[in-house]
Amino acid sequence: MHVAVSIVFSIFIAFYLVLFVSKSQNVINLSSSIIFNEFFGRKSTGALKQSVSPASVHWGCESLDRGVTLTFDDGPGPYTAQLLDLLKRLDIKATFFVMGVAAIRRPELILRMVDEGHVVASHTWGHANLTDVMMSGNLTKMDAEIIDTEDLLFKLTGRRPRLIRPPYGAANKEVVTYLGGRGYSIVMWSGGCIDWFFHDMVNKEIPVYINGMADAGALLCFHDNGQAGDLVSHLEELVTLLRTAEPRTTANPQGRKIISMPECLDQEF
Repeated sequence: MHVAVSIVFSIFIAFYLVLFVSKSQNVINLSSSIIFNEFFGRKSTGALKQSVSPASVHWGCESLDRGVTLTFDDGPGPYTAQLLDLLKRLDIKATFFVMGVAAIRRPELILRMVDEGHVVASHTWGHANLTDVMMSGNLTKMDAEIIDTEDLLFKLTGRRPRLIRPPYGAANKEVVTYLGGRGYSIVMWSGGCIDWFFHDMVNKEIPVYINGMADAGALLCFHDNGQAGDLVSHLEELVTLLRTAEPRTTANPQGRKIISMPECLDQEF
């Protein structure tokens, strides 16, 4: 009798352990990268609370009230000071998705962006394809691209970036989850990163760009790098047309206006 009871009890314990381990495995797999970062990876200054919630992804503004937001990637670069001069004169608050490798070379421009009311966000350290990095399983590289940039901007400005634009728009499910764990929102673009259109452009062609790309609620993407000279030369004309007072003109058929990123996404950063 005692032998039978012992056998039944052993079977019960074995079944319980199998069930427990099976249920726990998903939690272990889901949390592995977070545990790695928290206990074995580099420690960030003012470390963030980790989460497994995916990052929100924005392809346009939350408000569709004819708002258009200007964003600039890859800087700061050789034309950033001129671009900031222009934005200040035109009273525009833009968002700069900066690279760590560029920010560390021109820290004074990062400070100026903040001082003049622009949003400073992350574009990784060295313009890495985050999907490729994540698929390679190289969490050390992933942390270097994200956390090193984050720490640098925190040291320069006292603020930790909450917005990020993955280079090439490359963000698979694992990247979105990782960035959510760092507390980021992902900002893509709806107006096209096609500032190459401004190279050797004549002013009469600018309305074509606006009509074709800058829909209401648009996130317009430009590049603040070594090729930004033509953009700086033509941006004022673009802004003038975006701000055309007479609604629904040929240049501005939807009566668009330029808004900041906090207005676009309806939250502060």
